Amino acid sequence: MKPSTHDNSFLIAAANSGQLIISDRSSRAEPFRTRTIITEEGSKKVVYKCAASEKAETFVKGIVAKERANAAYLKGHFDVHSGTLEGDRIRYDYLPYPSLVDEMQLRMRQGDFQTAQELLDRYVGKVQALEAVYTMPTEFLMLVGNQNGHKFETRCLCRGLLDLTPKNILMSGTHWVLLDNEWSFDFPIPIVFVLFRAIRELAITLQTEIRQITNEDNPALGMFACGWRTYYIPLVWIKYITATGISPRRLVRWEKGFWQYTTGSKKGYVGRIKRRLSLRTHLSANQIVFNGQICAGFKRFISSVPGVARIVHILDE
Repeated sequence: MKPSTHDNSFLIAAANSGQLIISDRSSRAEPFRTRTIITEEGSKKVVYKCAASEKAETFVKGIVAKERANAAYLKGHFDVHSGTLEGDRIRYDYLPYPSLVDEMQLRMRQGDFQTAQELLDRYVGKVQALEAVYTMPTEFLMLVGNQNGHKFETRCLCRGLLDLTPKNILMSGTHWVLLDNEWSFDFPIPIVFVLFRAIRELAITLQTEIRQITNEDNPALGMFACGWRTYYIPLVWIKYITATGISPRRLVRWEKGFWQYTTGSKKGYVGRIKRRLSLRTHLSANQIVFNGQICAGFKRFISSVPGVARIVHILDE
């Protein structure tokens, strides 16, 4: 009997059968819980995205339709890796290609920031070349819990592809292939928010490499923070998220609202924009490891003292 993908027996069975679980989103709100696995069928690898709760079956089944709509919208700029629905899961061919993040990381580790920057510029150009509309994104603001009544118009993607970010784009020659179409909506979303999510993602994933390539010719700005950690970005990246007049702090609030939507929790923390932005021409790549060790020890301490964790979280917010 096949184990249910809705409980922990699936994780045990997957491990025993040699399947590799590459994503377990069981901490999300129940209607959005998914798991993604890689397995071998015959001589080739196959990827399955599965519903991890009964309530998530509708969500998973809807992804295939989103992939078709996204493929039409992105045509000429990005390809979409589409799957085939099989019951409560989607089957995908495995694509052995590096992601855009991987390619940028490789170049930066080699000291070739120029090529990494060219890749990022191409990505931004592709996003900005998609069909767009200048409008007030009402549905998007409702999604992220915008409660302050702030009304504005801005340039938006006609389809709300919130995960059109570098980690979800595979590089196959001249083809840029989009994975993970879960968070796609049929209403407009601000382009600057997509680019903000991309820059924040790169700042966290490539922080060591960013610190290594920071110098007088390529200064870095300490912009994002989470607890005691500061995440720097190359100064040349700031233009992608500040050109619209929408403040980075508002973008962080939108990110928090989206996190709360997907998890169904009000307790999440996505970090903040630093009040004082520091420009640096030299950074220690080892410092982020040291800071991480401090943060880990501090978290262990505050978790042992009743009430302290909540106070620290409020202050950090």
